[in-house]
Amino acid sequence: MIFKKINDNYGHHTGDQALILFSNVLSKVFSGEKMVSRLAGDEFLIVTGILGESSARAYREALQSQVDLTVKQSGVDYDVGFSFGHCSIKYFVEPTYEILISCADEQMYREKALTKGQPLTCKLNKCQKEG
Repeated sequence: MIFKKINDNYGHHTGDQALILFSNVLSKVFSGEKMVSRLAGDEFLIVTGILGESSARAYREALQSQVDLTVKQSGVDYDVGFSFGHCSIKYFVEPTYEILISCADEQMYREKALTKGQPLTCKLNKCQKEG
């Protein structure tokens, strides 16, 4: 369940607890030389060294496994879902913070669309539903 639905169905206190649970999992999965930060609302940013597609996929899978385990162990009666986007600095000649965030957002929106069965056309900074 996404955080807005948790807020709507269980109240903001429970939504806050879900955000805390998720941020603790992020800190655990991305420990060490990675920086985990909450951008706003239910958006988080993880800064790491340069990762390839396979490493990003492995982190995404580890995050999903740890979220599932933590939710089960905590005994809450909701699931915590998330979408994941990543971007590598190596694809840009002069990357800025804004460009990298936009690139990762684009990847996240693609994942959201895939899980909802809605194909997207994405170009840096703009994603639109097809059709």
